Amino acid sequence: MGVSQGALIVLLSVVIRLHAQTDVTQDFEDWPHTILTGWGTYTNDGWVLSDGEVRPNRGGYGAPIDQQCGWLNDFDVSSNTWLLSPLLPYGAGEVSFQVRRNTGTSAENFWEVQHSTDGTNWITDEVFYSMQDAWQPVSAVVDVLEPVYVRI
Repeated sequence: MGVSQGALIVLLSVVIRLHAQTDVTQDFEDWPHTILTGWGTYTNDGWVLSDGEVRPNRGGYGAPIDQQCGWLNDFDVSSNTWLLSPLLPYGAGEVSFQVRRNTGTSAENFWEVQHSTDGTNWITDEVFYSMQDAWQPVSAVVDVLEPVYVRI
């Protein structure tokens, strides 16, 4: 997992389509702000945000949905920033989320959508190598029918 040279990855309104015909969503609205504590690992209702922040805005990049969003560390000093779902007992079909690039830098970033049935051994479902300067929806097919964790 990695992000390179000041590129920005912002997560908001993550939706995981389950095979049980329901969705698991994470919009970060009920997470406490981390503005004063900064980058770190935070948990909420079984979700884990590693090397990230939850806040309403960051620089000129406010959250376009509701009031706040999860921010993955976008500096070249981090190679282990991710959002992990709780164990999804019915598996997962598709993961959807929104991202944008930091327009204040020419750096590019990359990230992966992965799944694991044991929380230790990860299988990469899709790798993304670029994004736009504006918010864009992104989705990846996971398609696992057994209990599974998903991380971005």
